[in-house]
Amino acid sequence: MEKGIYLHSVGYLPGHYYYDPENQEIILKRILDSGALLSLRRQGQIRNNGFNGPDLISLCDYDRRFEYNDRRTKYNGYNQYVIESLSIVFDKEEVKKEVDIIVPKLVCKIPNNVDGFIEMNNLGKSGDYYSDLPDEVFVEDRLSLDGMTSLTFPTRVFKSLYFFKSKSKKIQLIKDEINRLKEILDKRGYDIGIYDIETFDELTDENIERLVLKR
Repeated sequence: MEKGIYLHSVGYLPGHYYYDPENQEIILKRILDSGALLSLRRQGQIRNNGFNGPDLISLCDYDRRFEYNDRRTKYNGYNQYVIESLSIVFDKEEVKKEVDIIVPKLVCKIPNNVDGFIEMNNLGKSGDYYSDLPDEVFVEDRLSLDGMTSLTFPTRVFKSLYFFKSKSKKIQLIKDEINRLKEILDKRGYDIGIYDIETFDELTDENIERLVLKR
């Protein structure tokens, strides 16, 4: 399905080593309060951050989610980040009206170790644009939330949580998370839906139950 959207991952959710619900909530509130995604430099941080460097903001091009740098592991931004994260959805055409889209040069998959991180940082500082994620694009400096259309939520990740055995508890956990996110949005005047990242079903109580109970 061609959605014509970009996605920006806000934070890892349960099932990922780096999950921190409080930090994720802080990040989302900060983005909504500022009305924009901001580069590290705009946030007052000048450290490098991999391919992004201090001035670039990463987006995942949803229409390229089946392009892989490593076909065996289906390595791309969608599978590495977005499918396991809370993400902000932007309409492509609205984004393109506001900023230039930077399509980086694709390099070989960078190993997930110290040497790989150093290589990634060096490429990020090189003055050119690189990524090992074929579906990743960049925007520079700032991207307003004018083109934001919704949030996506990784229902399947919550469904597979091993420390909640019963489906009823998983359903309630997801409902609680969605209600918490809606409250954050409502308090800041954002009337947008929250959708399952894989089906794009809006996460109403009925749809949450159906998605969790579905085999």
